[in-house]
Amino acid sequence: MPRRLAFTLIELLVVIAIIATLAGLLIPTTTLIQRRMNDVKCSNNLRQVATATIAFRSDKDDAFPSSLNYLFTGASGFSLKGLESKLLVCPRDQNKGGLATMNRGGPLTPVLDNLHENGCSYLYQCSSQPLSFDEKSWFFFEAFGWQPPANPPRPAAPPRTNSDWKSDLDAVTLSWAHGKRNQQQVGNAVGADHSIRGDPFPSSFFPIISCFWHAQWNTSNIRTDRKVVSVSWDGNVFWHIPFWEHQVNVNIPIP
Repeated sequence: MPRRLAFTLIELLVVIAIIATLAGLLIPTTTLIQRRMNDVKCSNNLRQVATATIAFRSDKDDAFPSSLNYLFTGASGFSLKGLESKLLVCPRDQNKGGLATMNRGGPLTPVLDNLHENGCSYLYQCSSQPLSFDEKSWFFFEAFGWQPPANPPRPAAPPRTNSDWKSDLDAVTLSWAHGKRNQQQVGNAVGADHSIRGDPFPSSFFPIISCFWHAQWNTSNIRTDRKVVSVSWDGNVFWHIPFWEHQVNVNIPIP
């Protein structure tokens, strides 16, 4: 009988089907691995930035750098000679730090685009960016009579009301670094008039630098999914839901 030199149509279709099946199995796996690698790269970026932040604070009497971009300049003493452009960008961020919302659009309010830094993917919450009057009220300065270190001592008498404090707050410049330091130390106040002091937040789970690029947020998952990766006050990297206060202390309700 003559020797056959080619595949039959059926054999060719079987081979194509096998290749297509294998590709269908491998492509999702490869994509998942790539995403996990990007998550790890982002966490490593944040860990390196946190190390530089802690070193900066140890040299500057526990003061936070004014911005993440400033942290890696020659003036701060931590210049990376161009490598910071990669260190401050999450691998998941296709905009390379160019989007002012930092992926906090949609149901994640407020967007806090005033904290955006060009070329930076991350939300830095201890910057020198001034707090607006509304933002000052988030940190409950007026409830406890807290004053930033730069303010002169206040008279002991007469007793000051919350209205007095609000009037003073409107006149003084406070930064996000002031606000977050106050929040970490006294927690979130509770009660209708914010008159009840909260519990201090543990420094290992109090985020100061956060990345929101690891999920597309919607109204159903912002309360449950741990898709935000952050660096804490003392350099710990951890994952949490957007309403991190509730995750750290279940007695703080989700808005």
